[in-house]
Amino acid sequence: MTVLLLLLLGGSLGYATSLLATGGNRDVFVNVILGMLGALTTSHVFSPLFGEPNLFSSGIGALSMLVSIIGAMIVLAIFNLVRLQEAA
Repeated sequence: MTVLLLLLLGGSLGYATSLLATGGNRDVFVNVILGMLGALTTSHVFSPLFGEPNLFSSGIGALSMLVSIIGAMIVLAIFNLVRLQEAA
């Protein structure tokens, strides 16, 4: 259940980023996938450092959710900045 929640959270952040960053539906799929990967990876790596349960345990804390949101936003920001640099 935890993994599904993080996938949903990362996907929704990726979708929102694709709407806000590009002003349309360009690269929606890539942003959704990167948001999901960013949320899962950062939650799995950094949550145990803060004393939160592991990604595959039964529960998820508020700090794990915050860490996954920040991680997804960082991954999406890096991707969109690199893509803008290549377009210029």
